[in-house]
Amino acid sequence: MSEAISNPKPEVGAADAARLQAELASTRRQLADARRELDAFAYSVSHDLRGPLRALNGFSKLLNDEARGVLTADTADYLARIVGATHRLELLLEDLLILSRAGRATLQVQTIDLGAMAREVAASLAAAEPARRIDWQIADLRVQADPGGGGGGGAAQ
Repeated sequence: MSEAISNPKPEVGAADAARLQAELASTRRQLADARRELDAFAYSVSHDLRGPLRALNGFSKLLNDEARGVLTADTADYLARIVGATHRLELLLEDLLILSRAGRATLQVQTIDLGAMAREVAASLAAAEPARRIDWQIADLRVQADPGGGGGGGAAQ
């Protein structure tokens, strides 16, 4: 459908082009509506889950602090897993909030040099582990993208 619009051919009549343009506009409106609904849902869910998650995390830490000497190795491990899982869920909810904000943000597309970013990471890893000898094969790769992901953060974050 979009090929006929972006590359009009003589066999596509004005009536067909107008119909295709109308279909495209309708599809874009539906997509925008669906995106707004998804953004609202993601925002609502992430906020609604944060309170109970904070309570679970807080009580788990309290239990860990107050029962430290009483817990068996297994129960201490279970409790540590609960605390770790709540932390991971907090990160996921934060990502969900960022996603909901990104849907409302304007993209600032520019050329991003992923090869340079990979070389920076490789240099950082090499500095952290000087005894390890790794032969990095990093190609030049540039892409068109929003370095902040539309959510205000930086690509290197």
